[in-house]
Amino acid sequence: MKKTRRLADYDVISNLARIRLSTAPRKTRSILQWALRNVFRVEDAQWIFETWPAARSLPVLRERSWLAALSVSAEPGGPALEAILADLMHEIALLQQKDILYWSPIIHELREMRRNGLLIAEGTRI
Repeated sequence: MKKTRRLADYDVISNLARIRLSTAPRKTRSILQWALRNVFRVEDAQWIFETWPAARSLPVLRERSWLAALSVSAEPGGPALEAILADLMHEIALLQQKDILYWSPIIHELREMRRNGLLIAEGTRI
């Protein structure tokens, strides 16, 4: 799924991951990994870990530090929720920055093309 710079999109992505996981006829390892790659809410990740405890040992946890921390947070001395949320927000900020770096030159080029009359005007019937 495309990760964007709009913060609200991450709730949508998380909802879609939860729906996909809920409706999958078989909860395979690859579907669980995909869902964990696409959740951006602590409560969704907790639901996955509580419903499918084996998800706590999937390789995707090495890619997302906040998930790894959350997977053990119920244990005594586990990481505090504030630290987990800070890691999650840091991850989202990095994804937003990647989106900006990717799309900014493209948007700039399209604006130049529009200024130079190289694009069909919006609303034009073709």
